Amino acid sequence: MKKFNGRSIIWVCLLVVFYAASRMIYTAIHDPQTTTKTQIRSYDNLFAKQIQGQLRFYSTIISEHRQPESLYIYNGKYHIIVYSVLLSHALKIGNIVNYTNESSRININAIYNDRFGLNYEMNIRVGNTDTISKVNFKFDGDLIKPIAQNDSLLCYYYKFKTFSLSYNNQDDTYDIIAKANDSAIPANIEFIRKGKILYILILTTANGTEQMPPELLYNITNV
Repeated sequence: MKKFNGRSIIWVCLLVVFYAASRMIYTAIHDPQTTTKTQIRSYDNLFAKQIQGQLRFYSTIISEHRQPESLYIYNGKYHIIVYSVLLSHALKIGNIVNYTNESSRININAIYNDRFGLNYEMNIRVGNTDTISKVNFKFDGDLIKPIAQNDSLLCYYYKFKTFSLSYNNQDDTYDIIAKANDSAIPANIEFIRKGKILYILILTTANGTEQMPPELLYNITNV
């Protein structure tokens, strides 16, 4: 049997890196994203009717391999990102979302697109999102507080330095990863299950670290 020398090992490593880079470039090219003014009715219906006058739809990002992602502005002071993923089973929310207190860093196994216009860094993975059975929510910051939970809803208030979401067993390949630029930023995250669709809503203050009611997102959603 032939033995690998140092040069052979280097070539094998280079081929592996080249293959991984080629896959990511292919994914990015074949998942073009378009920003539109198309409103998603199922997203609009997540919000309570009595706050519609204070809620302004801003835009929707459409891509071939992901569910749409919409941005709303509430009361002129809060950004709300809404998107969804498809579930393989209609489980109770407590069996879907797994929370851990841990910091997050972007992994080189995926390509990410930045989301601009926010007062923090947010990166969302490019490419296909299959049906999922589990969401891994990682948080690192000053505090986290559960606001509400039942079989189909889970809402947290938190002040983050970083947070991330990943799916199934891909614990180190984040679908969303966010990082505060300076001080910890207050936020709400809400998971709403309707049948085999999981809606994910992320609310943050539009201006720096301005304080917000911990129950804000829960109070303005239609749950």
